[in-house]
Amino acid sequence: MVAKKKKNSEILGKFPKEGDIVEGVILEKKGKSVWIDLGVALGVIFGREYLLAKNSLKKLKPGEKIKAKVIEINGEGGAVELSLKDLKEELKWEKLKQIKEEGKEIEGKVVGANKGGLLIKVIDDIKGFLPISRFSEERLEEIKDLDPEKLLEKLQKFVGKPIKVKILNLSLKTHRLIFSEK
Repeated sequence: MVAKKKKNSEILGKFPKEGDIVEGVILEKKGKSVWIDLGVALGVIFGREYLLAKNSLKKLKPGEKIKAKVIEINGEGGAVELSLKDLKEELKWEKLKQIKEEGKEIEGKVVGANKGGLLIKVIDDIKGFLPISRFSEERLEEIKDLDPEKLLEKLQKFVGKPIKVKILNLSLKTHRLIFSEK
């Protein structure tokens, strides 16, 4: 019986592409860079990405596992360039996706208003839009019969106040959120 020869990619795993979340083992921390063994490639966090994640990276030691997001293939020295900042952002959006799928409400804060609705901040600095058409019945009662100028004034009074909303529409690709109170 002849053994079938396997390709390196079959043995080691799939080579990462931009946007992938990868896990690897820290090989070395040198200067303002961290080198990571991804199994199929060498990864690196350096430059601006290193500075943005410096506090998180200080705690890690060679041999420890780390997750990061691939931001460029063949970056520094032919390695896969990685980002912790982008990973954290991606995880926030994944959490929002899960909240939407479960149909749960999320608490936010009104941070802006325009004639079309309210701008709501939810997790950290992630913002979305609550159109007037998706206001609760109670909120609609407060603004009905107002002319456009008075409407904007009334909507601006909600700025700074907490609000509970459901996620109506979420795009992971464009990072857009539309909320509903209904």
